[in-house]
Amino acid sequence: MIAQRNKDSKNIQRDFDKWKKEAKEKINQMKKGKLTEDEVYEWILKNK
Repeated sequence: MIAQRNKDSKNIQRDFDKWKKEAKEKINQMKKGKLTEDEVYEWILKNK
């Protein structure tokens, strides 16, 4: 939501894109059985 509201801020957009990429990697690891759903959930809570 913050990234959408501040489209002019390159730092916010860059940080969001980095977080989104990391989140997708975590979800893919969970799907492959390398991480549990709880581990991914905890990571999301720590990194929001």
